[in-house]
Amino acid sequence: MRLVFILITTLIVGNYNGFVFSTFSIDSGSSSDFNDGYNEHVSVLEDLLNRPNLAISRPLNTGKADNIYVHMTILGIDSIREQNQDFSMTILLEVLWSDWRLNHSQSEALVLIGSDVNKVWIPNMIFTDSTEADISDVTKSNQVVRISKPDSVSYVTRMKIRHFCPMDYVYFPFDVQRCPLKMTNFGYIDDQIHLDWSYNEAIDLSAVSSVAHYHTPLVEEQYAFYEPVSDTENISCIGFTLRLQRQRNFYVWGYMYPAGGLVILSWINFWIDIGAVPARIALGMTTVLTFYTQMVSAQRLTPKLGYATVMDWWMGLCQTFINLALFEYALAHHIYTTAKKHGEEAKKQFENKRKNKSKQVKNVSDSKYIPLHFQNVYSDDASKSEREEEMALQKAEEYSYQRIALAYKIDFFSRIVFPTCYLISVIIFIIIVNRFKNP
Repeated sequence: MRLVFILITTLIVGNYNGFVFSTFSIDSGSSSDFNDGYNEHVSVLEDLLNRPNLAISRPLNTGKADNIYVHMTILGIDSIREQNQDFSMTILLEVLWSDWRLNHSQSEALVLIGSDVNKVWIPNMIFTDSTEADISDVTKSNQVVRISKPDSVSYVTRMKIRHFCPMDYVYFPFDVQRCPLKMTNFGYIDDQIHLDWSYNEAIDLSAVSSVAHYHTPLVEEQYAFYEPVSDTENISCIGFTLRLQRQRNFYVWGYMYPAGGLVILSWINFWIDIGAVPARIALGMTTVLTFYTQMVSAQRLTPKLGYATVMDWWMGLCQTFINLALFEYALAHHIYTTAKKHGEEAKKQFENKRKNKSKQVKNVSDSKYIPLHFQNVYSDDASKSEREEEMALQKAEEYSYQRIALAYKIDFFSRIVFPTCYLISVIIFIIIVNRFKNP
């Protein structure tokens, strides 16, 4: 019979996912060997933790800076707040360094959890642009220190940070955001602490399955650099750029296509008779008000900006054509009503003159009777001024009919001109957006 005692440490190392186990296999027939092994393990831990000044200062390697290496596993990007231009993410941060003060000869790694973590020196890593940072504490504080033979130290913590990202919305909703994240060690200059990534691809994004309204994020680059803090001193920093590409379907189908549909709906006015004022005004105003509601809703998707986005340009294009359709009816209706009014007045005056002339003709003798016709028949005794006045009234009536015909022609040609111009504008818009987006 064989009894196996397993010491489990919940450490997730950046090079692989899963749990790391430190095991001691002891024959049940020899309890003294079990006790000796366990006691030795505990004794080594106690001896290390009782060494002086472990938590006060860095290892102080003489003549050179301590090398600190970092590995990061991004477990998830929880939320991206457009209005505040920031995002939150949950990460596993692993920091590796060497500390000669923790040298031991145990074959298995020594693990510190709970309050024992604070008994050794740990680099004070900070995210320079983060607005919030909290270490997870479910069910206990998610921190662990692993001390490997001879003096390699690994500190792993699970934390949630909210990070500021300067977002550029010029190409919204076809934008790609590039968020720089920088880390440094607080309190030490580059002569004391040197930061670097543990290897070339030290940021692991494989655990990120999805982000709302965005494609799966990517790391474009990771880098190490020095940042000046005074004229003579620098601090060592590391960083990487997180690429967030927006999923456009929600915005295209939810906002841009409906706006284009309202433009097409406004063209129905061109097929309604000019005289049907209530129908055309109701349709035109309904289209305008619906569009403005849609436009205000779209503007709430981004923070208040000092520049126009692609969405704004699209809404402006659609708004222009919807307003022009309303103005077209105002113009056509003005021409129609004015011409109709003048034509009716000229016709009325002409008919009155014809009635007056008819009365005058009836008063003459039968031998002098001349039949009266509508256009060109005049009595012999009609004066030249009367004939000119009647001709002018006829021309005014004819001109009014021509103006009414012009109003109908405006409606007819609008059925062709508006769709053609809109189609050309949309094609130019798409070409410009595809060419210049995300330079």
